[in-house]
Amino acid sequence: MKSLSLIKICSLIVSLFILSSWSFKDDSLQKSKEKVEFVGSKSLDISSQLVFDIQYKAKRGREVVVALKRNGEWIANGVMSVKKGEGTVKVPISLTKKLKRSRKYQVDFYLRPVGTTWEEAVTPIRSMPNITID
Repeated sequence: MKSLSLIKICSLIVSLFILSSWSFKDDSLQKSKEKVEFVGSKSLDISSQLVFDIQYKAKRGREVVVALKRNGEWIANGVMSVKKGEGTVKVPISLTKKLKRSRKYQVDFYLRPVGTTWEEAVTPIRSMPNITID
C-alpha cells in the first residue's frame, strides 16, 4: 500500500514538473521579441479601401495579419508579407460586402510564419476595439 501511494505521489510530481516546463516554453514564445502594434487611425471612411497601419518587429520573414470583426463576427482580413526587421506596414482589407456605418468594429492583428494560420501565430493576437467606419 505504501509503495502504491509513493508511486502516485511521484507521478503527480513528475506531471506537475512537465506541465510547468511546458508553460515556461510557451511563455518564452511570447517573449520572442517579435511584436505587432496598431498605429493607424481608429476612424475610417466607408467609401475608401480599408487600410490599417501596423508597426512590427520580426525575427524572420513573416505575415502581418489584420482581421476585421463586428460584434465578434469575422468579416474579412488582410495579410502583408514582411521581411526580417522592423517597420510599419499598411495592411489593406478587401471586402466582399458593403459595411454598415458603425462604431462597433474591431481589428485583431498578429504575426505568423508565412503560409500558416492564426493557430501558428508567433505573437499574441491583439485586439483594437471601437473602430469607427463612417
